[in-house]
Amino acid sequence: MTNLKNLIDFLPFEFKEQDTYKVDGKGILERFLEICGNYFQEDITKDIDNILDIIDIDKTQQRYLNYLWEFLGALPFARTGEHKGVPNLSDEQIRTILKYSISLLKIRGSRKFFEILFNMYGLTCTIIDPTDGEMDKWEKVDPLYDTDYSQYDKYNYDKIYGCAQCIEVGISISGHGFTSPTPEFKAFKQSIDKLFDRFLPYNVSGKIAYGFDLAYNYKIVAEPLISPAKIVTGHITEVPIRVTITSDYDDADLRYQVTGYDPSENKWSSKKYESGSIFYARKGDQRYYFRSVGDNSVTTYVDVGLEYYTKSYHIYANLVEGGTDPDNLVITGTNPVIKVRVTANMNYQGNIKPVSVQLLNTYETKDSGSVWEITSAGTYEWVIADFPAKKVTLKVTAIATNYTVFCEPRNINLTNGEKSLITIRSSDPNEDTSQLIAVCISDPGILVRNGQRWAPTTTGTFQFRCTNTECHRSLRAYRYTVQRKMEDRRNPGNGRKDPQDGTEKNRHHRYRPGRIYCKLLLRRRAAAESAAYPQRRNTAFRNRRYLCIHHRSRCRQRSAVL
Repeated sequence: MTNLKNLIDFLPFEFKEQDTYKVDGKGILERFLEICGNYFQEDITKDIDNILDIIDIDKTQQRYLNYLWEFLGALPFARTGEHKGVPNLSDEQIRTILKYSISLLKIRGSRKFFEILFNMYGLTCTIIDPTDGEMDKWEKVDPLYDTDYSQYDKYNYDKIYGCAQCIEVGISISGHGFTSPTPEFKAFKQSIDKLFDRFLPYNVSGKIAYGFDLAYNYKIVAEPLISPAKIVTGHITEVPIRVTITSDYDDADLRYQVTGYDPSENKWSSKKYESGSIFYARKGDQRYYFRSVGDNSVTTYVDVGLEYYTKSYHIYANLVEGGTDPDNLVITGTNPVIKVRVTANMNYQGNIKPVSVQLLNTYETKDSGSVWEITSAGTYEWVIADFPAKKVTLKVTAIATNYTVFCEPRNINLTNGEKSLITIRSSDPNEDTSQLIAVCISDPGILVRNGQRWAPTTTGTFQFRCTNTECHRSLRAYRYTVQRKMEDRRNPGNGRKDPQDGTEKNRHHRYRPGRIYCKLLLRRRAAAESAAYPQRRNTAFRNRRYLCIHHRSRCRQRSAVL
């Protein structure tokens, strides 16, 4: 066997030869490896060499038994340690169960499995298998799809045959030493119940007996939540019944089953309802039986009556505003809203009662007599909320109104302070357009009321539309910019200094835009002066020294389109 204490020997000789800090001929590396080697040799390899003894159930130490228990299927009560309410098995019993765990799990759920397992626990389990005698695995039943009971069997269409419900098997547990339902016994019983819940076949329900009366004291109460408990055709379709199960045991099965047949026929519902839940009886002239799942002998019943009575519903609509002929309802610019009052009532047992009305287009619900507003074309249907078969229908059409925006004039000069008149015209000659507003498409912040004048603050092309339509018109604004040239009369020489402030002055000056005129305007002014002063006719325009910016010959038009 390899000696792990001298791990230094497994390394090349240079490690031992060049080792430092030697004590008794052993360097620091050799001493460190010797510590690790001693741990491996004495603690690790010992378990490895004895691995067959660890997995040997008869030879292994008790601390390994729980690991083997989990590995072999975790049979109940075979875990070491004290457990309240379960059989406290000895070490020898636990080892015996572990040795046969695989064999037992192969036959789990069978009668032999429970008998052998409980025998290992020191208990006796007796199972009465109903299949030992003459037993028909199929029970003959009536077709249930045309009765109220069908809601529990998911509509049985198998003619007269149906699969039997869970087979009840009698199970007797003895040898436990309990003679009365003490708290210790209740804990023991709870652990045994969990064992059978885990291993009983799904089609078997076990009735476990422990050799004495457990005194569960089951009680069942069925209370109808409406009075009288009866089905009224067209009005009351179901009767809610609250069923409550009580017992003296905390772990008692507080569930119940329902049937509409005589209990002797044993046609109880497959579904088991929780205590306190509400069962809805939907068939009248019927007696419903309820029984406790924990104790089938505890039963009660509720009689549900049946009453036939026909209710009549009425619904109609009256025009309030926007029209007089229900067959010719039109929405226009002068008639934008149609108001309708819808009334509905129910006649039941001679009493007329208003009922709610629902608009199917929007699923909005209002009380009878409410006024509904219609603002768009379409087919509108109102129904009675509780009886949708009754309805009233109105068809509404609409004539579209077109709006046109006019800008007069469409070209304006900002320099002259011109403004454009914004006018909105409607295709409906009877419509009042005084309150209509035009909005600028490129700048929605610009709003102009119909009939007002407006001038932009910048040059460009502005498109307007009416807020009620997409039809638009454009407006173009211009500004003319020129430069005026003149001699500096105060300082005629170029580069000369002003005697007042000492600065040099040029012979040409560019004036502000507000004081600039184009060549066309200068000619008009010269013509006006010639007419007023004939003696200046020949010199009026020639003496003007105004020149244009663009090549000193014509105006330049600057415009920006937004």
